[in-house]
Amino acid sequence: MLRNSIIALQGTVIAQGIGFLFMPILTRLYSPAEFGGYQIYMSVLGLLMVVTSLRYEMALLSAEKNGEERAVLRLSLGLNLATAVLVLAVSAVLAVLRPAWLPFTDMGLWLLVASVLAGGVMQTLGYVLFREQALAVNSWSKIIQVAVYCVFGLAIATVGFRHLGLIWADLLGRIAAAGLMAVWLFSQRKALLEAVSRSMLVQAARRFRHFPQMTVPGGLLTAGIGFAVPLLMLAGFGTAVMGQYALAERMVLMPAGLIGQAVAQAFTAQLSAAVIDGKDALPAFRRIIMIMAAIGLVPTIGLLAFGPAFFALVAGPQWVLAGQMAQIVAFLALINFFMAPVHMVLVITGRQGKQLAWEAGRLATVMLVWAVILWQKVLPLHAVAIHAVAMAAMSLLFVLLADRALRRLRDSNAG
Repeated sequence: MLRNSIIALQGTVIAQGIGFLFMPILTRLYSPAEFGGYQIYMSVLGLLMVVTSLRYEMALLSAEKNGEERAVLRLSLGLNLATAVLVLAVSAVLAVLRPAWLPFTDMGLWLLVASVLAGGVMQTLGYVLFREQALAVNSWSKIIQVAVYCVFGLAIATVGFRHLGLIWADLLGRIAAAGLMAVWLFSQRKALLEAVSRSMLVQAARRFRHFPQMTVPGGLLTAGIGFAVPLLMLAGFGTAVMGQYALAERMVLMPAGLIGQAVAQAFTAQLSAAVIDGKDALPAFRRIIMIMAAIGLVPTIGLLAFGPAFFALVAGPQWVLAGQMAQIVAFLALINFFMAPVHMVLVITGRQGKQLAWEAGRLATVMLVWAVILWQKVLPLHAVAIHAVAMAAMSLLFVLLADRALRRLRDSNAG
């Protein structure tokens, strides 16, 4: 587990380091409102990424090497293309009707179509890399994605095209990462691209139908939070304030989540093997939480003490509010940091229903909290604090549910 964790982590850490080095430049080239518009775009894209292949790409990890894995790969890529075509059709209608609530320009709609296609390919091929244990290639794809995003974000702003500059840069980064994955696939595992029959596609879709049935609803609920919060913040405080929160999220919550997910790749494999073999996975579960909490404690204390000053120094004086928001969400980042590696516990232990109920409860909590915030016209910093407390409480509830599930599984095996 340690070796795989290090390989998975190195790409994430280097990519985040590149992003951090470029961030002082990007935050001085792009305004809070432009970061806010980019956040809305990413929220919509995040929602679409859940359904782009109906989660069939996850079946690549368990498909057999008898042609079934080729069928799953072809099915996932085909569904991704179909989703992009559907988004294209919807975008064409919206471009004609131009409803008042539409947050994108026509160009933004077309970029969304391209991002769905590139992001879906990248998402699917990422599971191929994980299946084939090509973790180094996966790490390089993360590095290239962020590097291309930063370089083109800088270049586009320099020539004066700032309105959609961050969105263009994000799209180009996804294309570059997907391109690297495709080159590896063609050179190292070209056999996976061999033709499959229609009956094989149908059989794969039927065998792995529990992925869209069980994981898509939960994924939509999770993505729904990322989709709803920026829109609710936009409704209550405007694009500039939302942009401030977007930067705090990008520099604090996102790195914590990405590093946690990288560790999760190794821990989930270990946990799954332990459950299959009937071993007690509870000690490993509690140990990884304690280790991650200890690692995350130092940066959390640093943010609590110096958040506003740090953001003003790194991002510029116009981002002090983002620093204050980062100071508030520091404890949430810590909780998410040690929760991320164990987020698959309920699924692996057969508690998919509880997982779905928790996801639904979290979304309902967020919507209720923001309804009260908007109704009472709470100040932005107070709103962020209330939101962070609600999200932290739900994350801690998940950890307790996962601990209980592993205890019950241990007792059942012992009996």
